[in-house]
Amino acid sequence: MASSLLRVVPKILPKLDPDFRPPVLGHRNFVRAVKASGKAQPLIIAVQRNGGAVSRFDTVCFPSGHENAGENLFYAERIVKFLLWQRGGFKVLLS
Repeated sequence: MASSLLRVVPKILPKLDPDFRPPVLGHRNFVRAVKASGKAQPLIIAVQRNGGAVSRFDTVCFPSGHENAGENLFYAERIVKFLLWQRGGFKVLLS
């Protein structure tokens, strides 16, 4: 995934880990590329928590068949992992 939209090189490289790629830069780059394609598809991720509470996150992804559609899975996986860490939950729903 060396040439991925999600692996953006920061302007200032950290001395202790020059291979570090901040996830926020990858997220911004991915969303910008999806919107620039003019074919953005909505991606809604919901995480169910205790007591019936549901946390929702709205974003976009490439349509199937697009040349960058292969990056959708890696992008969604990173978002889901972050949401589970940040908000907690036991069930993930995608739309």
